[in-house]
Amino acid sequence: MRKNPLSNMSAHGGIITSEFLETIQGENVKNPRVEPQCFATFNQPTPPKDRRELGDEIANSFRLLLERWDAISLRYQKMSISEARSKWMVPLFKELGFDPDFRREEIVVGGDDKLRYRLSHRGWISESAPKIHMVAPSQDLEETGDVDEEK
Repeated sequence: MRKNPLSNMSAHGGIITSEFLETIQGENVKNPRVEPQCFATFNQPTPPKDRRELGDEIANSFRLLLERWDAISLRYQKMSISEARSKWMVPLFKELGFDPDFRREEIVVGGDDKLRYRLSHRGWISESAPKIHMVAPSQDLEETGDVDEEK
C-alpha cells in the first residue's frame, strides 16, 4: 500500500490545491462540493443518485481515458496542437463534463488593456463559461505560443 494516496497527483497554481485534494479523499468525506448531486454535467445532465453510482461513473470515465491515453501516450509530446486537441484534450474535457468551444478573441482581465490574453477555448458556449487554454504538448505553459486554428 502506498504511504501517500495522492502520490500520483500534483497541484500547481491556485485552483486545485494540495490541501483541497487532501480534504476530498476517503470514503467519509463531509465536503459539500463532492456530493453526488454536484456532478451533473453537459454529457450527463442528471446527477448520480448516490456515492456508489458516482463511483461507478468515475471508474468508467477513468477506464475510458486510460485506454485513450495508452493509445497515444508514446506519440503525445510530438503531436501538433491540432492533433493533440482532437486525440486527447477535447475528449478529456468532454469526459470531465465540458463541451470545449473554440474562441479566437482575446480575454481582457478587469478592463485592463495590459492584461490581454489569447485563450483557446471556453468550457462551453457561454460568456460565463470557464476559460480553457489548450497548448501544444511540447509548449511550456509559461511561454506564449500560437493558439492555432481549431481543426
